[in-house]
Amino acid sequence: MRRLVLALSAVSILACGDSSGPEFSSAVGTWSLVTVNGSALPFTVGLAQNYQLELLSDEFVASENGTYTESTTLRETESGTATTTTEQSNGTWTQTDNTVTVTESGGTGTATATISGNTISLSQAGYLSVYHRQ
Repeated sequence: MRRLVLALSAVSILACGDSSGPEFSSAVGTWSLVTVNGSALPFTVGLAQNYQLELLSDEFVASENGTYTESTTLRETESGTATTTTEQSNGTWTQTDNTVTVTESGGTGTATATISGNTISLSQAGYLSVYHRQ
């Protein structure tokens, strides 16, 4: 389940490069996850008896050179004991018009999202993740 969150985050970490016209926003910049499936963070990704996994934050930085870095903070609670971890990922991204495609380093995952102004929306694996430009 934890890998699902990381994949979602890494994929959600969308950015852009070249844009085909002035009507499309560039994804270059810093993006923060604000909602998952319409709910503000923290978002509960996994829940079972004596176990809970929450996505606390996700920040995606898309650089002009077509690379990105992502930082995802999770809280895992087992039998009442909470552990918070921050995981880093990186890779490359491209943009064509309003479509942003992100590929995690090592080829472990690719995601496609839509950019509109200062919002990037990613729909994958049953989750709709919305990022806002900082």
